[in-house]
Amino acid sequence: MIRRAAVVLLRIVLLLALAELVLRTTASLYLLYYTRFAPPLPAQADHDAFRILLCVGESTTWGHPVPGHGYPEQLEQMLRKAYPRQKIRVYNLGICAITSTEAARHFEKNMRLYRPDLVIIHLGHNDGTRPGIGMGEPLLQNLTSHLKIFRMTIFSYQLIHGLMRHEVSLVKSYSDVYVTYIGKASKSKVYLPELTQNLNDMIDTAPRQGSKVILCNYFDSPANSFLRDFAARRKVPFCDMESLYREQGHPNWISIDGWHPSPSGYAAMASKIYEAIETHRMMDRVVSSPALPLGTRYQ
Repeated sequence: MIRRAAVVLLRIVLLLALAELVLRTTASLYLLYYTRFAPPLPAQADHDAFRILLCVGESTTWGHPVPGHGYPEQLEQMLRKAYPRQKIRVYNLGICAITSTEAARHFEKNMRLYRPDLVIIHLGHNDGTRPGIGMGEPLLQNLTSHLKIFRMTIFSYQLIHGLMRHEVSLVKSYSDVYVTYIGKASKSKVYLPELTQNLNDMIDTAPRQGSKVILCNYFDSPANSFLRDFAARRKVPFCDMESLYREQGHPNWISIDGWHPSPSGYAAMASKIYEAIETHRMMDRVVSSPALPLGTRYQ
């Protein structure tokens, strides 16, 4: 009986190990594609004539759930209208579901490749959305927060439970799970050691490449307070998206998933970043023509 139980337990452990391996391999291929093949490569003319702005972030930078209408694309339109005589290019290097660790790993390579005059860093939320954080002893927290099979199991359970409880569409249940599990349940903890180190590394690297930096937080995230304090300590220009949403936000700024911005929300974010660029005179070094009045920069 004991031997049979041991064999069953061993099979379960091997099955879980295989599942973890498959998930990690898939994640590695996903990151390989989005870091090596998907990003738009800069033309040589961009280095010589364009004002290059590099947007580094997660799904909110990528533009989920409406790619092509995120804040990088809308910021590029605003800047081109404000500086009609200046060639401007904004590169969106956002990747869905990454943490600051993955972004930092490729940051120096991207700085050499794109040679941007300005870098917009919008990271931190996914560093606080690990199911293991806040659970039990530190060893258990660290183990569960890094096991992909654990994170996938918890999220799948929440999604299935939402479907059974509400008896509504998959989109609605996914929205409920996202808001409850990621938007609220994770607010108690952010994985600060890694996030602090990664942001410091990126902010230290950018000036060595001749780039300025803007740091942003989110409409709603467990990382917001930390990012605000971090920017103040490092004396980095900061776009407080949380304050923007609290003071001026509208329900139509949020997409159907209940957390990511909608196109109008992304437009508000782009406008906030534009104002930071103007306030800190970040275009002065390369722009030969003055900006149009703020009220005329976009419709």
